[in-house]
Order: sequence, then C-alpha cells, then structure tokens
Amino acid sequence: MEAQGSEASEVLAEMREVMARKPGPVGAVDDEVPPLPTPLRMRRSLSPVSPSSRSGAADSGSRAGASACKAKEVTQLEVSAPIRPSKMVGLVAGIVLLAVAVWLKPQHGGYKPSTAEEGFGHGVSNRTVATVEQEPEAKPKLASLVAESLACPGRRGDILDVLAGAPYEFGHDLENDQDAFYRYPRLAASVAKGKADEAGGAAENELKKAVLGLAATGAGWAPGLRLRVLEALHAPCEAAETCGGAHPLALEVDEDFTSPLAKSHWLHQGLLDFGALFGFPHLKARASLFRSRPPTVVLSSSPASPAIAASRDCLAVRGSNTSLALRMTGGVATVRQLVIEQPPRWAALRPKSLPRHFSVYGTPAEAFNVGGSAPYTELLGNFEYLPARSAVQAFLLPRPAQVKGLRLLFEGPGWGENYTCIYRVKAYEGSGSVCSGHRVAAAAPRSD
Repeated sequence: MEAQGSEASEVLAEMREVMARKPGPVGAVDDEVPPLPTPLRMRRSLSPVSPSSRSGAADSGSRAGASACKAKEVTQLEVSAPIRPSKMVGLVAGIVLLAVAVWLKPQHGGYKPSTAEEGFGHGVSNRTVATVEQEPEAKPKLASLVAESLACPGRRGDILDVLAGAPYEFGHDLENDQDAFYRYPRLAASVAKGKADEAGGAAENELKKAVLGLAATGAGWAPGLRLRVLEALHAPCEAAETCGGAHPLALEVDEDFTSPLAKSHWLHQGLLDFGALFGFPHLKARASLFRSRPPTVVLSSSPASPAIAASRDCLAVRGSNTSLALRMTGGVATVRQLVIEQPPRWAALRPKSLPRHFSVYGTPAEAFNVGGSAPYTELLGNFEYLPARSAVQAFLLPRPAQVKGLRLLFEGPGWGENYTCIYRVKAYEGSGSVCSGHRVAAAAPRSD
C-alpha cells in the first residue's frame, strides 16, 4: 500500500510538471521533448516486468487519474494555443481584399445588369454587352454610303472618273505591271457599259468592293486617292439639286493667239490622205482621227460624251507653252471661274493627253491692242487639271476680273503625251456650282 501511495504521488508530481510547462511552438511533436528523469520512470526502466502486465486498483486508478489530467491538459493547450501562421496570412489577405472591394465600389448605384445578362435563361437572346452608350449615327455607314452613291448618276460618274484616272496620277510605280496599272480603268469601263448579264453583275460587285476598300483604308494607294474617293462619295447626286441655271459667257476664238493645230507626222498624214483619196473608208476615218478639230470645237454646247471621245472631237495642240485664246463677244465681262470639260475617263482614247498645268491671262478692260502687241497681260491664276477627279472641273479665279478676253497657256508635256487634247472650255461670271448635263463641276484647287 505504501508503495502504491508513493507511486501515485510520483504520478501526480509528473502531471504537475507537465501542466506547469509552457506550450511549445505550433507543430512541435511531444516525443521530441525528453522526459524528466523522475524516480518512478527510473524504476520502471529497470523493472523486469512489462508495463502491460501490471494490474491492480492502484494502477487503474493512477491511469484513470492520469487520463483525466491529460484530457484537462489538452483542453488547456487548445484554448491557449496561438493562431497558426497560414491562418493568419489568409485572414490578413481577406481583410485586404475586402478593403479593396469597398474602395472600388461604383459611386453611382453600383453595377446594373444589362438586358442581355438579365435574359440568360429566360428566353431572351444573348447580345453583346455595350460598355459605352453609343450615340445615334449622324451619317450612314460607309458601305451604305457607297451603295447610295453608286446609285446616283452624278456621284457614280465622279467615282468612275476617279478610278479610271487613278493610275495616271497616282500609279507611276505600277507602269511596269500592266495588270495592276489598268485594273481600275478596265473596271470602270466594264461597269460603265452597263451589261445586264452575269459578268456585268460581277463587275458591279467588284466595283463596290474596290470603292469601299479605297474609301476605308486607301487599299495601299497614295493617301490622295482615298481623299478623292471620299470627295466623290459626298458630291451632289444630281446636277438639278445644285445648279441654279448658271449660263456660260459668250466667247469666240482669237486665232491670232491660239497655237497651231496638232497633227501626226507629214509622212503618216500623206499616206492616210492618199488612201482617203482613193476611197478607202477605213484610211479616211483614221486620217480624221489624227488631225485636230478647229479651235471652235471647245465652245460647243454639247457635253463631252463618250461618243465625242470616240471621234476625238477636240482641239489638239502639240508641245509645251501652247495656248488657247478666247474673246468676249460682248466686249467686256466679269469672269469668276473657268470650266474645262473632258470626256469620261473610262471613254478617253488617250488619257495621257489630258491638260495639266496651265495659267490664265486676261486682257484688262481698259487695255488697247496697239501695234499687234499681245493683249493678254494680266495673270489671273495658275491651275492644274487632275486625272483622278471628275472629268468636269471648275477653276475659281482668286478674284473677279473684268476682261475683254482670256488666254489659257498650257505648260509642259501634260500627263505623258507630247500633245494636249482640249474638249470643252467655258467661263462663268458667278462663283456658284456649274453643271454639264447631269454632272456638277468639281472645284479644283489652285496650284499657286
């Protein structure tokens, strides 16, 4: 009994030591802490009897007491154990995320689901959620604008002129690639002939794609061509909508200051004349094609139509510094703008024979032609006629000029040919829009 009492006393002493010991770090293993060398543990380690064979009330009681004490120790450790670092990091991260969410909360009522989001699962079709409220379009979309413009006679004519004249003004680097150089002129000629078959429909679709590509991105051409296409897309649809009945001034040709007519080489002309003399119709027609019409042809009231282009009904002057002189039939008139009209680009037989740089001189109202001196002494402006623009172009003088006559001096070789072919020239007193047929003259910028 005394032995059992002393044994119980030692067990209680061990429990007091365990309870008095401070909790170790989190995750530490109890077995790693060496047991205290009490007398009871020393006797148990030296005893030949195994601990499992021991029995008795004292042993059971001591174990029950030890179990109760250990349970109490575990409860106290669980209560006093510190929070693990991983849990501490998660708690801090959660607090930070909560603070960020509160800071980023919208200031005007928070998020409101769109119609598309509210419709998911409720029979409403899924639509793209717009992040920015779109304003109503003030102008039609580009594709609609192209289709609308190609349906207008005036705009369509301007667009075809721009396409057919594009390589002559912007395609100098394509001259070695004939297919690329003549792509737009051939396309313009194809759709202008208006075939109603399948090939005509395919050409019309190709025209729409070409115009849309040029208007949207320039299609790899110079930026100037894109601007010309956009300008044509916004031109008046019909001449009747713009022109207020302006009439050209009455003019007559001053042959004394007009350059000689151009014609082919004398040998070539001799052969054609010889064939025409013996009644060969083909040679007779060719002979007329290689001779210029008289200067009065530029004052004709008929528009420069494709049929006019086919017959080359123009004034042809060869070389540089050639001129066309015109007098006012009424004596003195106020001139504000000039108009040069050429045939549609797609119908031109020699597009490179278009006029280019030219200057306009006038005879002042108070001037007198004394001793045969040149009366056209007042410079009224310098201009340039452009291929990639409407065939009917208007040139506004810097200021109104009261003159007795006008002289147009064409400089340089033009756009590639060694002669210049001029179809129609008109002068107007006003500065408003002027027309020819259903076409409105495109206002050309001055080159000075």
